[in-house]
Amino acid sequence: MHSKPINVDKEKEVCLILKNKYLFVVGIGLFLWPMASANGQQAVSIDSRNTIAFVLSCQKPNGAFGPADKAYTDVAWTYPAVRTLQLLGAPLPDADSCLSNGGQSWMEKVSWKNGPWYWSFYQKAMLYSLYGRHDAHEPGVGPGSSWEVAYVPRKNYTEFRDYLKGTFFDMESLWHMTAGILALGGSIQEDGAVESFINERQLPDGGFGNHLIHTHAAVRTLSALHLPIPNREQCIRWLRACQREDGGFGWSPDHPAVSNRSDVWYTWAAVMALHELGGPTERCPGVYRLA
Repeated sequence: MHSKPINVDKEKEVCLILKNKYLFVVGIGLFLWPMASANGQQAVSIDSRNTIAFVLSCQKPNGAFGPADKAYTDVAWTYPAVRTLQLLGAPLPDADSCLSNGGQSWMEKVSWKNGPWYWSFYQKAMLYSLYGRHDAHEPGVGPGSSWEVAYVPRKNYTEFRDYLKGTFFDMESLWHMTAGILALGGSIQEDGAVESFINERQLPDGGFGNHLIHTHAAVRTLSALHLPIPNREQCIRWLRACQREDGGFGWSPDHPAVSNRSDVWYTWAAVMALHELGGPTERCPGVYRLA
């Protein structure tokens, strides 16, 4: 089966982490960071042939993907792996095998009810969208479905599949629910509630919730719903201020926490947000103009 390109997410950035012989592909796949400077220096590149070989080494006998040294398969590995292969121009694995054997998260295979259900839904929706398949793998989510969404504060750490009710509990769950519904051909009926929820959490310096991940989710949700991004220039400046001397990004411009240091996940989130905002990073002037 021929794959269709994803048209919900605009990203063409890709980010690959090889760690402890596991396949961790953050967000959508390999992160090809174009380091071209203002004077036209050559961009940094990767050995895509070896990258493709590594990704395929994580494919299991059932056709789906999982950790390199484990036997199981999971959507958290299958979607990023397939997306990586697509971005690198490699033939895609059989759709039926990947969707049947790699289209679920570990939470759906055990009796646990606590976990990142919204994040899992996002991964599944993007995998199905990547293959151009809108089969009914989530109740009521599909082409033509219309959703009214609402904020419901989280009471504890237990997380349920409440995205099926159209409810979200924070900025990240809002983004994952929104992106998943749109990827599967649904629509969000925005009556101002989502816009208000996001805008009320923007700080005077332009960031949202004083965290890069919150800011990334806010920017991308507004962009996906074609809503204006408030204080765009301040937000760009805030994101740029999160960049460190080594080129990576921390989660805040100035928070003293030890965790606030360069990290590939924060870097991915910053570049994605800057791409939506149309603003370059200070050390990588063209990073948001991705081919």
